[in-house]
Amino acid sequence: MTEASIRNKQMIQAEVASEILNNVRGIIMGRFYEIEKDQPDEAKRLNAIESEIFRKQQAIDYEKLDEVEAIINEWGPLLKNKDALWRHVYA
Repeated sequence: MTEASIRNKQMIQAEVASEILNNVRGIIMGRFYEIEKDQPDEAKRLNAIESEIFRKQQAIDYEKLDEVEAIINEWGPLLKNKDALWRHVYA
């Protein structure tokens, strides 16, 4: 595998990790908008969690493959199981 193809693979994995976190943020913000008027304290907490995930998303560096893979392995399966996602978010 050439250096360029390795770099491309790393960049694609970083994009996948970013998209996973983007989807997680969307789910969290969807819930935020559902509850913001009736449960403002909980909405504030969700907003803080979403902001933390956004910072993690912005810090993705394709050259740090271990971190990229950790995001994919941690958050990817949670997108397929909403109950597990909410348990993880509230942990």
